[in-house]
Amino acid sequence: MSATLTMSSRRRLRLLSLVIVWFCVENLARAALSLKQARELADLPTTLSPHYVAAISAGWCAAFAANLAVVWLRPAWSVPVSLIVMTLYQANLWLNRLAFAQSSEAGETAGFRAILTAASFAAVAAGLALARRGAAERGANNTKDTRTEG
Repeated sequence: MSATLTMSSRRRLRLLSLVIVWFCVENLARAALSLKQARELADLPTTLSPHYVAAISAGWCAAFAANLAVVWLRPAWSVPVSLIVMTLYQANLWLNRLAFAQSSEAGETAGFRAILTAASFAAVAAGLALARRGAAERGANNTKDTRTEG
């Protein structure tokens, strides 16, 4: 029974990890595309410098990679760290949007951005709920093992 719970906990950690990896890869791709845009479309006027977008995206990729390390090295910290990283990430996206959105479509796409924000938090919350349930099962299992040893 103990091995089953441990395997289940690992699956939950993998699910949370996949969500975090998704955000890491998405930001890495955005950084690469921004650098490509800076090189190939240097004369294209943009509200945000492609170099700024690349730098901030690479920074978020690093933040999500660090979050992933916490999930695997310190599972007990995965919930608060993941929530902090996701909250800061979404706040950064919204602040950039509010500060730099000058296009006529900015207002029209705000609803879609809100849906993406909600989906981001829902995905992380689902991963965290599963990871937390796995941690609770491990704790309950450890308590049972201690009682049977004594």
